[in-house]
Amino acid sequence: MRDAVYFLVFDGFADWQTALALYEIRRPCDWRVRVVAQSMTPVQSASGLRVTPDETLDALEPARAALAILPGGHSWERGRLDYVAAAAQRIHDAGGTVAASGTAMLAMAHLAGKERYFCASEHGSVEFARGVIAALDLYDPSDREDWYRLFKHGTPAIA
Repeated sequence: MRDAVYFLVFDGFADWQTALALYEIRRPCDWRVRVVAQSMTPVQSASGLRVTPDETLDALEPARAALAILPGGHSWERGRLDYVAAAAQRIHDAGGTVAASGTAMLAMAHLAGKERYFCASEHGSVEFARGVIAALDLYDPSDREDWYRLFKHGTPAIA
């Protein structure tokens, strides 16, 4: 049963890139959102938020993953996140979708050009959330478009 969304975190992860997507996933309460890190030691985001993982990368269950979210961060550019890329690859190989807020992590996980992944620019948090909403089939398609217009352009749905 694919009921889990894994949010893969590490020291310096870019929390703002994925915050809106995580909010929309948690709002209907249909998904088991799990914060996953290399160890159970709290990590600190790039903006200084301390996050305590729910489980370790070794404990995640790829067969339960509907989606894995990989936030950006400078550690990707420094090549220090092979373990995160390997976890994303395991989830993808088990049939889950991988969502990344930048292409560097997809390339490191050897997912570029494969099915069941998507990414958005690190400057496109609304587009990223839109992709996550579609991947998890949250809301009906017309509501998704209304949501996008509201968050991207501040234009509410016309009744």
